Parts: sequence; C-alpha cells; structure tokens
Amino acid sequence: MQNDKAIVLLVRQVNFERKNGNNPFSSLTWDDLELLFYSIVKDMLNVFESLPRVDTFLASNYKDISNNSVASLLENEKFIDSSSSSINGQVAFILDYIFGAGYRKLILFLQHYPIYTTEFINQVFTQLQFEDNCIIYGPSHAGNCCMLAMKANYSKWFLDIEKSEK
Repeated sequence: MQNDKAIVLLVRQVNFERKNGNNPFSSLTWDDLELLFYSIVKDMLNVFESLPRVDTFLASNYKDISNNSVASLLENEKFIDSSSSSINGQVAFILDYIFGAGYRKLILFLQHYPIYTTEFINQVFTQLQFEDNCIIYGPSHAGNCCMLAMKANYSKWFLDIEKSEK
C-alpha cells in the first residue's frame, strides 16, 4: 500500500578537483571515495526507512550511477530516473512524479548529509500539516539548498528557472 508521505534522495555525481590540496577528499583514492559516498547514501536510507508510513525513493540520472556501488542499492529501493542534465530539470521531474503518483507530502533531499535524524524529519512532516501552500527550505553550510519539503507540486517554478537559464 502506498503512503501519503514520500522522501526522495537525489543522488548526484560528486565532483571536486583532486588538484586542490585544500579539499579534504583529495588524498582519498577513487575507490575510497566511492565507498564513502555509498556509505553516506546507505546511512541516509537507513534513517528514512525507519520512519513509519513514509515511502522512500532514490532519484538520479541512471547513467550517473549505473557503474558504481550506489546502483546496488536499487535492488531494494524505489527508483526515479530523472534524466535531465540540470538540477532544476531533475527537481521538476521528481515533483511531477511524486505528486502525480498521489503523494501528499514530500521531503526532497538535494545533498548527501548523513546527519538527518528521524526526529528532524518528523518535525518537517509535522510542519507541512499547517499550511496548504507551504515550502520548507533547508540551507546547507555552503549557503545553497540541501532540502525542500512541500505538499503541492511546484515543478513549474523549477521549469521556469531552467527556461530562463537557457
């Protein structure tokens, strides 16, 4: 049975410049980076799956993850192939998919931070009960968005942004 709440973790290829000695990951091998990335995603999924009455999805451009260990997670997870090359296109596709499938509340994680707790996620879902036109924005330490929560489909906003960037 489908629940009315969904959590989606958008999995994107981690990019950084290995030449930059200030990057804390520059000394790791590619295999170690992949294992670290897999572990972070798996830890997040473990937290999400411990929540009652919430469906969990992984979303990605499948070609970005098809040849690494994250692809092995797809055997047990619902997967959304958001094949757009832009983040705005991917978010719009995910919103259309989730709300088109009948979900009424969505938390979309845009970055891989394994520090989210069940208490935090439950507080976000609780906040979504109070407003019909509510969007909750979670900022990251870098100042960009790491989480969006909503109970209505705002995919048009992201499509409009994508069109204006072209």
